[in-house]
Amino acid sequence: MAQTGGRPARSADDRGIMTMNAEFHVRVDSVGGPRDTPLVTAEGEIDLAAAAQLDEALNSTAEEHDQVTVDLRAVDYLDTAGIRVLFDHAGRGRLVVLITTNGIIAPVIATSGLGRVATVCTVDR
Repeated sequence: MAQTGGRPARSADDRGIMTMNAEFHVRVDSVGGPRDTPLVTAEGEIDLAAAAQLDEALNSTAEEHDQVTVDLRAVDYLDTAGIRVLFDHAGRGRLVVLITTNGIIAPVIATSGLGRVATVCTVDR
């Protein structure tokens, strides 16, 4: 099962004002995580709008599985809405989160305390 979501890249309007339409994609694979568990792969920026897409992907996957792996190695921005989604899903079942060792979101994940309620694995890209 695969789902994709995307939004147009950030752009400036004719007055030069930046719009917050960052690029984001999410894909769900029925296997691919540890022990052939479902894998949700996110790519791009997870802001308020993208967090809703991530939540929907995790919800559809978690309905049928006790453990879900979410791959955030290609995420280059994660705000509090995205962190909330991860905490919500960690509270409902087993959540494994993959991030890059020196990735830009590693400090956000560490500071949030997500590792106390989910398994956070740092891997090289």
